[in-house]
Amino acid sequence: MTRPDTEKHWTRRELPRELHWQFVVAAMALYILGSTLGVTLFQSPNLSEAYLRVHGTEHRKYLEIKKSEWFMLHEERPLLHPPATEEQHEMAEFVNKYEATPWFQEERRRASHYILYFRALNVLVLVALFGWFLRTPLLDFLDGRVAEVRRGLEEAADTRAETERLEAEAGRRIGAFMEVEERVRREAEDTLARDAERMERAFEARRAELERDTEERLRAERHRAYAALRTGLVEEAAALAERACRAAADTDRLDAEVEMFTKLLERAS
Repeated sequence: MTRPDTEKHWTRRELPRELHWQFVVAAMALYILGSTLGVTLFQSPNLSEAYLRVHGTEHRKYLEIKKSEWFMLHEERPLLHPPATEEQHEMAEFVNKYEATPWFQEERRRASHYILYFRALNVLVLVALFGWFLRTPLLDFLDGRVAEVRRGLEEAADTRAETERLEAEAGRRIGAFMEVEERVRREAEDTLARDAERMERAFEARRAELERDTEERLRAERHRAYAALRTGLVEEAAALAERACRAAADTDRLDAEVEMFTKLLERAS
């Protein structure tokens, strides 16, 4: 939960102006003390007077060579500008030997330590001053960020709780849906089984009915065949009788004509 607006951090209280001045004076005093210590320890970023008294001539020659146009080009790109003359070889060899001397290395280390020391001292003093005068807006900013992070965490917790609730609700609904689906599946299977049984009974009844109709039709066709056969036999017998009668009548007439012809012949003779 965020803190109430009435709650204030102790560092937000306005400090007296005298305290600010006291801090500035203290920081300046510490800076002066640190500078004095740095000068005492490391003297100066330049070469010391004792070194110049002993090696001044060599150092001036060294500077002349370092500042020459050819050596600067050689120092930047040694492969593109190698020593081409004997004088340039001597200049490069002198610079290398001079920079490798222990006293020159010692002076260079002292100067680098001096620069690093005062850089660190300046950074510390500036950080202290900025931290002192910017602490209130910085703390306000940090408190705002903390409050924002807390709100984000609370919203995330609420979102997580809502998500868990929705997941539980979804799980419950899925379970209920699966139960309904299982019940519907069982009911569908039962309905299909009943329909299949009913269709099988109807099919058996229809088949039995068709078998009865077929049997009756066969019997009727047999009766019709028997009747037609009887009718045909009777008609055939009548035709045969008629032909027999006709044949008998023709024979009698022929006999009568033969007999008449015989008589006529007899009369003619």
